[in-house]
Amino acid sequence: MKFSFNILFIILIFGCGNSPTLLNVAGEKKVVNDITALIQDSGLQTNIGMKVVNINSGETLYEWNSQALFNPASNNKLYTCVATITLLDSTFAFKTRVYLDSSSIYLVGGGDPDLRIEHLEEMAQVTSDSIKLFLGRDYYFVNNRKYMRTIDLRKTIDYLILDDSIVDDIPFGHGWMWDEGSSKYVAQLTGLNLNKNCVNFFVTPGKVGKPAIIRTHPVTDYINIENHSLTKKKKIGRSNFKIERDWVNQTNNFIISGGLWASAQTDTVYRNINDPTNFTGSVFTQILREK
Repeated sequence: MKFSFNILFIILIFGCGNSPTLLNVAGEKKVVNDITALIQDSGLQTNIGMKVVNINSGETLYEWNSQALFNPASNNKLYTCVATITLLDSTFAFKTRVYLDSSSIYLVGGGDPDLRIEHLEEMAQVTSDSIKLFLGRDYYFVNNRKYMRTIDLRKTIDYLILDDSIVDDIPFGHGWMWDEGSSKYVAQLTGLNLNKNCVNFFVTPGKVGKPAIIRTHPVTDYINIENHSLTKKKKIGRSNFKIERDWVNQTNNFIISGGLWASAQTDTVYRNINDPTNFTGSVFTQILREK
């Protein structure tokens, strides 16, 4: 079922902060009075931003703190959902494509926000098989797959070309600060995404006095890890274990530091990646080499 939203589009954002700060209240008098009363009587001790617009005329009916910058968090899902069910039909799907010519593989992104490693695995297998069939190995493909695996793609393919031009080349959202850091909710934006443009770090305590044991998904040489952590025997004070990417210098060097209790369970930490398009290409290349 497709819904139509053609009267009002309301954005209401609750942000972190202390007491509410009124920066701007404007709009039609009756609407202003009613909504303002609701906000003031709510008792919410937080910053609030709101804008109510008639989407037919563009007229602003109400705004409160509308020019302030907030971290929208899951509020993003509200207007993303509205846009999706209004503009896209039920058959829409993001598409990531692979093209071949005599010397190159082209990986063309479709802006899919949910492209995963297993999807790249499937595309790499089809790509590998197609290249080998193109080389005239049909008989061996059917009758002797082991022989197929002796064909080295690196000797037949010179380039992997990445195309993320479905979106612009600005990796950060409007209003993002330069020091947003390496958290997963501020991952860079691109037309060729993978694993939500993050690396998953699986953290397990090591032996007491030794660094924590770190595994990653995906396993990739696109990143570098400096593990300065320490496994501690007793819970004395607070654990200060952390994983941060060197976002100041925009590198993919991850520094692991602090203490981890020996009794801790395996945990997962998600950290965003710099230059996700090349991250996707690097992982795809690695998978292709294994085919």
